[in-house]
Amino acid sequence: MNAFRDQGSVAIVSVGIIAVVVSIGVAIATAGAVQIASARAQSAADLAALAGAYVSRDARALGTATDPCETARAVAFDNGAHEVECDVDARGAVTVHVSVSFALGNVLRSARAGTH
Repeated sequence: MNAFRDQGSVAIVSVGIIAVVVSIGVAIATAGAVQIASARAQSAADLAALAGAYVSRDARALGTATDPCETARAVAFDNGAHEVECDVDARGAVTVHVSVSFALGNVLRSARAGTH
C-alpha cells in the first residue's frame, strides 16, 4: 500500500523544480531589462548634458541667443528619453534629468556638464 501512495510524488517534485527554474529565469530577465533601460537613460542624459554644455559655451563665447536646453532636449529625445528637464546655471553648466520607459516602468537618470 505505501508504494501506491508514493507514485505521484515525483510529479509534484518535478512541478516544484520547474516553478523554481522559471522564477529564476524571470528574475534574471527582469534584472537585465532594468540594467539595459538604466544604461539607455544614463547615455541619453550624458549626451544631452554634453550637447547642452557645448551650445552654452559657444553661446557665451559668441554672444548668441542659442538655447542650450533646446539642444539638450533634442539630443535626449533622439536617444530614447520621453521626459526631459534641463537647467543652465549662471556659469553655463547644464544639468539634465531624463526619463526612459521600458516594459516594467520608467528609469530616471541625471547628468551635468560644463563649468562646475
